[in-house]
Amino acid sequence: MADKVVSITKHLTFDSAHYLLNPKYSREENMKMFHKCCLYKEDGSDEPHGHTYHIEVTIVGGIDKKTGFVIDFKELKKILEAGVLERMDHRLLNDIPYFKNKMATVENILHYVWDEIVKPINSLRPAMAWLSSIRMWETPNSFATLTERMKTYENGQIN
Repeated sequence: MADKVVSITKHLTFDSAHYLLNPKYSREENMKMFHKCCLYKEDGSDEPHGHTYHIEVTIVGGIDKKTGFVIDFKELKKILEAGVLERMDHRLLNDIPYFKNKMATVENILHYVWDEIVKPINSLRPAMAWLSSIRMWETPNSFATLTERMKTYENGQIN
């Protein structure tokens, strides 16, 4: 019989700008490929555009018998402020070194966020709670989800 695990989720919002541009293609090809997300605009100008991003970070684990928490929401908030908000809020995402050779798409942004927060989250309760998924909305109707492969939790250990 498997032990039960609980999922907890923290939601945050931040505003950032970005643009999509593949230097291998012409201005016209980029505009056709990336539409409104392209750096190049119909009027001949070059400018990024912004989004209000919404992120849900989900942690999975067993309940700590001492605290009753999977992890403390306050601790999760500190990690998200340092790993996401301080690095991305009101920034041009293309200026973040991670995106030097990667498109600042929601899919790649998810990987960046994961890399910034996974170690501090997983170190809060090693082998007891772990980062399970991140979902990010770029618009109210468009989102992507990054999920770690399923782990099992039995007898107080992650398998």
